[in-house]
Amino acid sequence: MTRRRAPVGPWVVGALGLLLGIPLALPAALAVAVPRAEAGPLEARRRWKEAQALDAAPWRERLVAFRAVRREAAPSDGYAARAWLAEARVLREARLSAAAAAAEAAVARTGARRDPDRLGHALSAARALIAEEDARGAHPLLLDVADAGGSSAPAFTGPALELLGRLAADRDDDATLAGLVRRAADETPDQVDVRLRLLDFVGMRALARGDRDGAERALREQKRRFAAARRDGDAAERVAARAWLGLELPKRLDAR
Repeated sequence: MTRRRAPVGPWVVGALGLLLGIPLALPAALAVAVPRAEAGPLEARRRWKEAQALDAAPWRERLVAFRAVRREAAPSDGYAARAWLAEARVLREARLSAAAAAAEAAVARTGARRDPDRLGHALSAARALIAEEDARGAHPLLLDVADAGGSSAPAFTGPALELLGRLAADRDDDATLAGLVRRAADETPDQVDVRLRLLDFVGMRALARGDRDGAERALREQKRRFAAARRDGDAAERVAARAWLGLELPKRLDAR
């Protein structure tokens, strides 16, 4: 079944509306719109060089220059993505973190769906939104990364599943969390650190419900995952050992 991409959160909608000059009353579906190309790649390249030459200029002037790049570039053009990222950097320098996160969310929607650069941008944008305590804005980006990456891009899919697990645990969504554990086993079987941390979320949620048996089952599965990593060789064991040090469930059950 094909999943539809969800809109970003209202906090990002407002920030992105300001970023694009869109009235805030417009629907959320318009929040990730990219200005239409007017000239083409040659003009976008010229505008990009002009913007880069303004490295020492005030932030507002640089921001206008990078927006000019986007006006000339098609949404799928690499210059559009570069301009969004450059805008995000300028906005962070200006301490406009909400607008910067909105720009990062916008670039995550450009490019081919399975393009590694796009997946990386989407994952980075989701992390920035989580840092800004906008779980609602991060959630659709993480779903997008997990769905597009799947088993063919575990380096992106694994972290996305882990962050989705953290968000599910935060909202007490045990059913979704259990599904993410199964999905990680199917799509990212070799990402032992991700699987250990997802099981940690499950076990800690069980403890929060007063289900010690459920927590102990999660711990036993963590131990099995760790033992399997040791059998897989030194590299896998090192990854598992680093992850184990940060787990909460073994500490809580005093079973390390």
